[in-house]
Amino acid sequence: MVTRGYDGLPNKYNTLDIGPALVVGTVELTDAQLEKIQSEYQNGGECGWCGNVASMLRPPHMFDYGKNGERMCKICWNHDRQMYLGANGVDIGLFDEDDKSESCTSCSKYLAEEA
Repeated sequence: MVTRGYDGLPNKYNTLDIGPALVVGTVELTDAQLEKIQSEYQNGGECGWCGNVASMLRPPHMFDYGKNGERMCKICWNHDRQMYLGANGVDIGLFDEDDKSESCTSCSKYLAEEA
C-alpha cells in the first residue's frame, strides 16, 4: 500500500515501511493540494520510468521514447546512460548542464551527487 506525503518534496511512501516509525504529526492531502504542491516544482513531478517524485525531470533521450509525454528523472537517466555505454558504447550525455554525476571506478555505475 502506498501513501502520498510531503517532506519538502511530494513523495510516495510504502505504508508498511512507515508504520513502525514514530509519528510526529499527520496531515491529509487532497489530490488538489498535492497537485498544487507538485506545481511548485515546475521541472519536477513523477518519473515516468521509476514512479519516484523528483524535483527535476527532463524529456527522455533519443533512444528511449516516453509514452504520453512522460519525463525521466536523473537516476533513470544515469541508469540508461550506463546501459547504453555498456551495450554499444553510445553515451547519451549528461542529464543537464549542471550534472556532476561521475562513474564509479569499481562498478562503472553513475553516481548522482547529492545536494
